[in-house]
Amino acid sequence: MNSMPLDSEEQDEILHKMISNTIHDWPVPQVERVSYRSEGMCLIFGPTERVSIALSCLPPGLKSISFSPQIPESYNANQNYVGDIVKIEGYMGTYRAQITAGGENRDIGSLSSNKNRLFDLILDLNDSPLLPQEVFPLGYYHVANNNAQDIDRILGQMAQCIGTLYKPRYYNYNESICAHERQNMTGCSQCLDNCPAAAIQSTDDQLIQINSFLCQGCGSCTQVCPSGALSYTYPDRKTILQRLKQLIESFNLLSNEAPNILFYEDNLKQIDHLSGLLNELPNNILPFPLHSIASIGKDLWLALLASGAASLYLLRPSTASSTVHLSLSNEIQCAQDLLLSLGIEAERIQLIRSTELHKLEYKKFFHLPFSNMNIDDWPNDKRGFLLKALEQLLIVTKRDGLTCPQSTDSGLGSLKLDDTRCTLCQACVHLCPTSALSIDTSLLKFQQTACVQCGICVEGCPEQALKLDPVFFFDPASLPSVLFESKNRAECIHCGKSFADKRFVDKSITLVKNLPFFQAKQVDLLRMCSDCRQQEAMKQ
Repeated sequence: MNSMPLDSEEQDEILHKMISNTIHDWPVPQVERVSYRSEGMCLIFGPTERVSIALSCLPPGLKSISFSPQIPESYNANQNYVGDIVKIEGYMGTYRAQITAGGENRDIGSLSSNKNRLFDLILDLNDSPLLPQEVFPLGYYHVANNNAQDIDRILGQMAQCIGTLYKPRYYNYNESICAHERQNMTGCSQCLDNCPAAAIQSTDDQLIQINSFLCQGCGSCTQVCPSGALSYTYPDRKTILQRLKQLIESFNLLSNEAPNILFYEDNLKQIDHLSGLLNELPNNILPFPLHSIASIGKDLWLALLASGAASLYLLRPSTASSTVHLSLSNEIQCAQDLLLSLGIEAERIQLIRSTELHKLEYKKFFHLPFSNMNIDDWPNDKRGFLLKALEQLLIVTKRDGLTCPQSTDSGLGSLKLDDTRCTLCQACVHLCPTSALSIDTSLLKFQQTACVQCGICVEGCPEQALKLDPVFFFDPASLPSVLFESKNRAECIHCGKSFADKRFVDKSITLVKNLPFFQAKQVDLLRMCSDCRQQEAMKQ
């Protein structure tokens, strides 16, 4: 391949145009939209001085009801009340609020001029926000100072929230592969623990429920979900990989060096920001926008390294919550551990701050000879995508497999079994949400690549024979391993066929004898294989 130097203005222009075209030729993501309706009915509360400032600069279009320790002077007493708001719930267009009166909480919806008796917008001027979540719902604003300019600026933003507003539904949820619960046993709670918007709840029947009106698309839930039950849709991982692979291949026509990719958080169509980054960064570092940095994870990062990217930078968003920062850091650590186990530098994936942008230099790593992979053939599920990326990296590093210690919340790991306890009762097999466990006659088999470390099998094992093992082994050619082989078998008292582990049969008989209305002849049924048991039951 003939490459051209990248230090001339002409080549700079070619490079900038190539990146801009790759990004801005994207089709608009076909995702479901979430709509909000606001009439501009605003509830304002907080210290009297701050409420006075807000009322003095209330923009046209906003209607207000306010609560403060004292009624501000020169304002309509019919719209301004003495008291403290103690509870807020809802989102833009549906906010409910309560005050304490007579020793109990009372709803103040009757003060709203909206037909639904709800508030559209909230301006919280208290020192600490009334809502506890890190990411507030749309329509809720918090200002914790007496600066009139800050209050006026926020009110200006609120004035734009009148009418019908739309946003994408950022996620897809596949309940069938969710590892949160099986048979009233709780397993994975990663999405619940990593949602800064409090948009995800566990229902009374222990199912995951996402409130699309509260979801702000931060992406951390989809990043930490080990099974891929929650996936990001704006855009999806396969679209991103296709576009970046196209960008990498176009770059290779200009240079023999593999490019570095910089992911940054921005509207996907903000050409001005993109142009500014292109002018600031070295030519070998290609910026790429995402709606949320946390919307992608190790599965896509490793696939990109296998596609020919030299390294990946992730620009830490200054406005993201601490929860998002933590989940992002943990995911990067997991990916770096996998790279090290492959003999690849961990520094190929880095989280950086905006203050480091001007210091970035192109890093020359050993060029991974990427395989000629067809992305259309890649699986769509998250776990399959990750395994495919690891398989490609094993090919380019000429390794047969990898062994990598992981944290228990990475979703990667193994199982350990105490064979002195296991009775092959199959409870774990029926509970496993990803079919990682299976029974083959007298064998309990385990497919580690399918295990998401949810722990439901451990909790549900009546013999307490299982525990999680945070060491991940991967060999694309490996078959399911045998966790336990039942060698002490019970034989059917009718046909003589071996049908179950003897310890399981003995324990079942012991339990049955302790049940009320026990009949001695029922014990013989437990000593039969399923076929003979069915025949005997039909006779009775």
